Amino acid sequence: GTDLLLMYNKWAVDHTRTLKTFVSPADLDELILTRRYWSVQSMNPDNVHQGVLTSLLTQELNDRVLDMEVAAKELEQAHADWGRDTGVIAVLDTSALLTLGTKLGTTDWHALLDVNRGFGMYPLITMAAVDELDAKKKSRDQSGHGQSVRTQARAALRALDEMFPSPSSKPWFIDHDTTPSTGVFPRLLTDELNHVRLPDADSEIIDRGKSLEPFVNQVIVVTYDLGMVFRARAAGVSAKQLEYPEDREV
Repeated sequence: GTDLLLMYNKWAVDHTRTLKTFVSPADLDELILTRRYWSVQSMNPDNVHQGVLTSLLTQELNDRVLDMEVAAKELEQAHADWGRDTGVIAVLDTSALLTLGTKLGTTDWHALLDVNRGFGMYPLITMAAVDELDAKKKSRDQSGHGQSVRTQARAALRALDEMFPSPSSKPWFIDHDTTPSTGVFPRLLTDELNHVRLPDADSEIIDRGKSLEPFVNQVIVVTYDLGMVFRARAAGVSAKQLEYPEDREV
C-alpha cells in the first residue's frame, strides 16, 4: 500500500505538471486532483491498514483510467467535429452579431475574412455573446447605422433562435440543422453546466474561441470594435476588425 501510494503521488504530480498548460484547472480536478486524491493526501499511511490503502488507491487509479479514456474519446470526436486541420472558426463578438446576426447563413465568410475556400468555415456564437444580446434587447441606445441597438439585438436573437432550434446532441456545440454547400457551418458553442465564466464578456468570448484552437487550423475573432482586436491579440488570438460601410474611406 505504501509503495503504491508513492507511485500514485508521483504519477499525479508528473501528469499535473504536464497537463496544466493544456487543460483548465477544473479539468485537472476532474481528471487527476479529485476529492479522493486529496483524501489520500490527508492520510498517514502508518495509521491505515495496508489492504485498505491498496484497495482505495486501486479504485482511484481504475477510475482515473476510465475518465482519461472518456476524455481522450471526447478530444478525438472534437477533432472530427471541427474539421481538424481544414477548419477555421470565426468567433463573433457582440458587435458582429448585432450587425451580421441575421445573415449568419448567407454571408460569404471566406471572402469577408480572406480565407481560402478549401477550409471549412465555422461562424461561432458563444453563450456570453447571446447573453449580451439579451441584455441589449431593452437598450435605448442608437447604433448610428440605421437601426436602434434594441432592434438589432432582437433581430439577431430571432435569427439565432430559428437557426438553432434543436437540442444539442454533442457536448461541444449545437450545429445548424442544414449543412450549406458553401462550406459554412454556423455553430452555437454551449456552456457546460460546471463552466465558470471570466469576469467580462469580451474576455470570455475570446477565451472560449481560444479553447478550440487545438481542433482547427485557425481561430479568428470577428468584431467591429478595435478594443476587442487588441484584447484578442493580447491573448494570442487572430482578430479581424470589420468596417461599417459608412466608415470606409472613399
